[in-house]
Amino acid sequence: MSASLVHLLRDAVRRYPRNEALVFGDERVSYQQLWDRVGAFAGFLRSRGLASGARVALVVENCPEYVVA
Repeated sequence: MSASLVHLLRDAVRRYPRNEALVFGDERVSYQQLWDRVGAFAGFLRSRGLASGARVALVVENCPEYVVA
């Protein structure tokens, strides 16, 4: 059985919350910070009427926000 990306990230947050998950230039993002950003973005999408499992097209530059989305 393969785990989803959400399950893998949740496991990493539980095990290594302060470890670096992303490094982009001078910006460093821990697993906990990444989890918090993902949750905030998911909440934003839900506030716009998107349901779990809905498909969304994204056009963003290569940056930490791309990973969050």
